[in-house]
Amino acid sequence: MLLAGAVAAGTLAACAGGSGSIPNASSPFSADLAAPDTKPTANAIKNGCFDAGKAPWKLIKAVGADKSNPPSGAVKIAKGGYGTCKHTAFAGTTKDPAPNGFFGVSQTVKMTKAGKLSWWYWGSSTEDVKYGDQEVDVVVGGKIVDKCYAGDTTNAKSAWKLATCTLSKYAGQTVTLQFGVFDNGYDKTYDNWNVSDIVLQ
Repeated sequence: MLLAGAVAAGTLAACAGGSGSIPNASSPFSADLAAPDTKPTANAIKNGCFDAGKAPWKLIKAVGADKSNPPSGAVKIAKGGYGTCKHTAFAGTTKDPAPNGFFGVSQTVKMTKAGKLSWWYWGSSTEDVKYGDQEVDVVVGGKIVDKCYAGDTTNAKSAWKLATCTLSKYAGQTVTLQFGVFDNGYDKTYDNWNVSDIVLQ
């Protein structure tokens, strides 16, 4: 069973079923490209922009939910991504109550030698990180072995932000990376996250 945590999303009317959308940034993201005369390292993540729908991503819904609180939360592929990406993975809730359990996306990959993971995110939260968060996890054998990012960042009124972590200690191993939000379904908070342009080099 995969367990996890939580993160947030910006102009989310489209993700919540309204008419708005997450804006695209004006310039595309490129993760540490080499000099112009050399080729950049290939991205080990497939469909990091979610432009081909969810495949090969798996959608995770309500894993580890608090049974004392009612069900809440969502995960989906939505329009509006970072840079040249046209889509994003949305997870969480945009209004009370908070998501109940982990909601997010996961992909199994063979970790690269450098293990350099980067992603762009857009989120909003009224949660305290000790109760719920937005997170990126490394899962091996069905268990979280590393939480390379955890927070309750709110940048919904500003812009997409870049986050990175180095996972070279898992080089050569097959791991599952999951991006999402985890919370207990509290009825007076919310927490959400959009992720886009995910790159592993």
